[in-house]
Amino acid sequence: MKTVGFFLTFAILVSLFGCLSGNSKGVPNELIGVWKTDSSPYKQCSIELTRDYILFTNSRLAAHIDTNFIVRMKRAPERGHILCTILYENIHEQRYKFYFYYYPKKGGIIRLKNRIDVEWRKVKPISGQESSPISG
Repeated sequence: MKTVGFFLTFAILVSLFGCLSGNSKGVPNELIGVWKTDSSPYKQCSIELTRDYILFTNSRLAAHIDTNFIVRMKRAPERGHILCTILYENIHEQRYKFYFYYYPKKGGIIRLKNRIDVEWRKVKPISGQESSPISG
């Protein structure tokens, strides 16, 4: 009987880990929107996340916008926040990875993995975007 309990517990943990790892194509609702910061040198920049696209905007460069197609998104829970990895492709079919931490307990902020000191906040949701919720 102990063996059955062990395997049942193991199966539940594997299923839970699979759900939390969050491998999916689309961006979850909590992250969909326009993100901005007041920190230099990014004051005039924004990151816009839709279900299928990531857009980087820099108004210092005459409203320069890079639109990229999201290929896949991975989420991994870490001590009170979630490491998000977006694999995206530009119009030249070049692929890149965008890493950031999402802090749901701090009112929903993101911090870029390579600039952990800069907080980005959602300033504008994008209406009509549907996706699965982020876990963590």
